[in-house]
Amino acid sequence: MLASVLHRQLPGNMRNGDCRGLSQSLHDGRIVVEDIALPYLPKISDQEIDRLLLISQRGRHSPSHRRLIVHLHLLAIALMPDSVIYPEVAVTEDRYPLRCDVGAWSVHGTLNAFEAGATNGARITEMLNGRVMRVIVIPYASLSYPMILGYAFSNPDNPPLPMLSGTDGRRAMATLTEQITSTLSIAA
Repeated sequence: MLASVLHRQLPGNMRNGDCRGLSQSLHDGRIVVEDIALPYLPKISDQEIDRLLLISQRGRHSPSHRRLIVHLHLLAIALMPDSVIYPEVAVTEDRYPLRCDVGAWSVHGTLNAFEAGATNGARITEMLNGRVMRVIVIPYASLSYPMILGYAFSNPDNPPLPMLSGTDGRRAMATLTEQITSTLSIAA
């Protein structure tokens, strides 16, 4: 079941990936998983997605993946409104580090990694064994729901995530729009 959720791509086919280590860690209690929901889903056109992502991701990702990345930004802002959020953050310190789609650095210096779409279970385990406090995944299946849904993987000693509301989602959208507008006005 876990591999089906994490490795399924938008057309329904399975992406190659390994969930055995993650499954074993979940079974042994070394990693826990929480459902996460942001009961808010803005209606955003593809052009607005390009603007919200500052067109930085357009050439490399499908429209569905880009939409999920905007959802990741909204979820990161809603969960950690005081954090600093970056696209494609290095989450390991290897010569060729693993990168997450979105990284959120909290005011306490902890890193939360956010992944969109099909995600290899081995990557989740590797991130959690490094410097990442939590890995939050929004699978492609969430695009068919009227809210943002995902899974948060973490070590068992981490505090649980807060429950989010539609107000949190609207506030996150306003913050994201304000940040992009501010960035674009500085660049102009």
